[in-house]
Amino acid sequence: MTAAEMGIKMDIYRQDILQFTGEAIFPIEACQTEESWGAAVANSSSDFPKHDTTCGALTCPPPLSRVRVIGNLPFNISTPLVIRWLHDMSEHRGIWRLGRVPMIFTFQKEVGKRLAADVWDERRSRLSVMAQAYCEVKFMREIPGSAFLPRPQVDAAIVRLVPLSQPLIPVAFPYVEKLVRAAFHFRTKQVVHGLETLFPSNRPELVIRLFKEAGVQPVKRPTQVGGHPDRELDST
Repeated sequence: MTAAEMGIKMDIYRQDILQFTGEAIFPIEACQTEESWGAAVANSSSDFPKHDTTCGALTCPPPLSRVRVIGNLPFNISTPLVIRWLHDMSEHRGIWRLGRVPMIFTFQKEVGKRLAADVWDERRSRLSVMAQAYCEVKFMREIPGSAFLPRPQVDAAIVRLVPLSQPLIPVAFPYVEKLVRAAFHFRTKQVVHGLETLFPSNRPELVIRLFKEAGVQPVKRPTQVGGHPDRELDST
């Protein structure tokens, strides 16, 4: 197993972290010839096995990569980071060109709870639906704030996100994000109030058609919609 630590001397801390990309660390250009990977293979540890997964006339990294992404995410930007990485994951770009690379992060505890929140959980949010549409999300454990120095004002949590072999919602990421964002726009109200903002105000029949074809009750709250109804709403 090969690991890479992102320390304080890396440029990620001198630039906008939201612009950081895994290509800065790992040699993960799109499918390359075996020769172009030669130097990277030669310099890697001897216990990192060499795979030969053919991609047409080219040789690509294995679909189940042994790379792991771990980190302690800054609390104030963890949500946009996760959303951006889910987008990369959905299009197999960045580090996910290597395959289904898992992520293990520490988050603010409330963010971790939201990521793993199931249907009917009051903490379920846009982040919950998006993460679970592309990953198997597992809340591993809580970490008290006293474990950190300097001590933060909130507790933390460890969450594991493992990319699904196929997304739960087989629709292009921008469409999924737009619909889920609209659904949770009025989080405590009926889901119809958020989704009707996607249509012209003078075309209410389109909203009715959306729910009818998706088989979802419009009187439900966003936190009560999940699983197959989510998939059907996006597909519709």
